Amino acid sequence: MSHLDIGFIGWPGDVDDPVLDGIRRIAHDLGRLVIVTLGSRGVRVIDGRDGAAVDRWVPVDAVEVLGTTVGCGDAFIAAVLADLWFGRSLDTAIDSGRAAGAAATAWMRPLPDAAFS
Repeated sequence: MSHLDIGFIGWPGDVDDPVLDGIRRIAHDLGRLVIVTLGSRGVRVIDGRDGAAVDRWVPVDAVEVLGTTVGCGDAFIAAVLADLWFGRSLDTAIDSGRAAGAAATAWMRPLPDAAFS
């Protein structure tokens, strides 16, 4: 993490796994932003930038999966990074990521069918 500003982790484990506390300590010690996605369970935002030492939970609205969950994390990350790139707030970026991740469950392939025509 010493060479990264932002880290994304798709966490398959428990929400209260002690390993996440270790990740939090490292992120705060190094002054980094780490966003941990836990699928339909939510998002943990660990922000150690500028001495903030923020660690907060962001719930998500679980949606019915009409297609597949393949690509949901990628869609989340892309939306977050795009918003941050354009100077939007972290909260706005997380909201955009949540919406993009949920939208990706609506089709059967990693991209909407129109992308393959």
